[in-house]
Amino acid sequence: MQKWKERMRGGPLRTAVCAVWMAAAFMGLEVFMRHYICHDLIYPLAFSVVWAVLLTAVVLLFPRRGGKIVFGVLYFVLMAYAIAQAGYYQIFGKMMWLTDIRYASEGAEFANSVFDFLSKGFYISIVLMIAIGVVGVKLVPPTRRRWYHRVTCAAIIVAACAGLYVLPGQVFRADEDLWGAKDEYRRALSLEGT
Repeated sequence: MQKWKERMRGGPLRTAVCAVWMAAAFMGLEVFMRHYICHDLIYPLAFSVVWAVLLTAVVLLFPRRGGKIVFGVLYFVLMAYAIAQAGYYQIFGKMMWLTDIRYASEGAEFANSVFDFLSKGFYISIVLMIAIGVVGVKLVPPTRRRWYHRVTCAAIIVAACAGLYVLPGQVFRADEDLWGAKDEYRRALSLEGT
């Protein structure tokens, strides 16, 4: 019985559960942003699935401590970005650009009244995302990866990179036959513009 517990602690089942949890955590960030920003577009989720698989494979390439650090940094930086974008969009009705950070000090005086625009569901989602990230850090398998595991992760990374290269051409293929797609107005209305 003890031998079975030792095998399951760092075995393939734990690695599979960890991989699914991490990919779902990365996808959850995108779903959070889509819910609060533009929930009618489905095409960007195709890119998010590929990115989630890519980031999960990168995290699983590292040994346990490295995997925990890489997942923690990636997840919580992306979570901060998702919260900032979704919150900014809820308040101002537009996406935040890097040039908008220049004016952050001017709005700091009105922070309390600005945060009243955000719903309770927004704050509950933030707490849930933090909990998902903490559980994801805890789930990283404790054993060293074998060579075939690393080869599998490397193959997944190559396939995901190829998917990220090919996917825009496939998604935006509908724009090729669009009349006037070369001018700025038509490009803004096309799938590429969204």
